[in-house]
Amino acid sequence: EDEIRGVIAHELGHIKNKDMLVSTIAATTASIIAMIGSVAMWQVIFGRRSNHPGAIIGLILMWIVMPMAAGIVQMAVSRTREFHADATGARIVGNQAGLISALKKLERGASIPLKRQNQATSHLLIASPLRSGLAGLFATHPPMQERITRLEALRF
Repeated sequence: EDEIRGVIAHELGHIKNKDMLVSTIAATTASIIAMIGSVAMWQVIFGRRSNHPGAIIGLILMWIVMPMAAGIVQMAVSRTREFHADATGARIVGNQAGLISALKKLERGASIPLKRQNQATSHLLIASPLRSGLAGLFATHPPMQERITRLEALRF
């Protein structure tokens, strides 16, 4: 029962913290950044100065950096919102023990590696399947152990 209370309180924390609004704003901002990069790229390709050496360097930077910047914005917001929902949920229940226990169980279950790791659907999972190497950098959820450590540090 304590685990269920903790998990439900975590989800209520998302509602209380208006995480859908924050995530929508972050996604919109990321889209704007990506669109600016795309416009700049096409400007360089079809602009009057497209044969200038600096234009090619700018093109490569826009092609690589802008989408990465957009992704970083979304990841940072997503991970931060999970920490806030954990803390809010613990405060709603009055302790963090149930949520910590539930997170530990989820971590044990998620320790079984997936045959295929898919970044496009990883945000739908409670425990991120993106664990190893470069894929772990693009995980939408923070590591369970970090969430547990932060919850244990909470004082009421």
